[in-house]
Amino acid sequence: MVKPRNVDEVVQEFITLLGWDPNVIFTLKQSDEGCPLPSDLILPSTLHHVLTYYLDIQCVPRKYFFELLMNFTQSDLEKERLTEFCSADGQDEVYTYCNRVRRTSLEVLMDFPSATSHIPMCYLFDLFPVMQPRAFSIASSAIVSLLCNNTTYCKQGMFHGEKVLHMEKKVFHCQLKTFRFLKLYTDCNQGSK
Repeated sequence: MVKPRNVDEVVQEFITLLGWDPNVIFTLKQSDEGCPLPSDLILPSTLHHVLTYYLDIQCVPRKYFFELLMNFTQSDLEKERLTEFCSADGQDEVYTYCNRVRRTSLEVLMDFPSATSHIPMCYLFDLFPVMQPRAFSIASSAIVSLLCNNTTYCKQGMFHGEKVLHMEKKVFHCQLKTFRFLKLYTDCNQGSK
């Protein structure tokens, strides 16, 4: 099992959208004995750390997400749309809006600016689920192969561009989510960017 993380660009986009300070340090206090604190979350922690390594801000939102958003909006149009999504009759619309196109929670927040601008930080753990470890796959593999003109160029690398990919002749720093090559290297021991 591999513990995923959110890409830095997505985390930054989320923080900018909500207008929060990424360096805010917070801790959690247990308010209900039946609901223990997360054991794998390092506390105190910064908002940036929690969004990068702990909360799944790129998941497809569930019904409860829309129910919470409905409480934050000041816009009648948004409230009407969110109320419709939360109704029994609106489940087909939610499916069409979110699930069919795999719209992320972040994309939904962009579509509801009034609600987004009024979300209190204390609801962060209510709105977004914890990222779950995932079974090993090519997306989480430390070994990546790229084929180009029937020649294997890429021999080894790390997830999310944290390590450089070792090439036969040159080394590229690569972000696997988009396979965007960030900088060309000639030596594997040079920096990480």
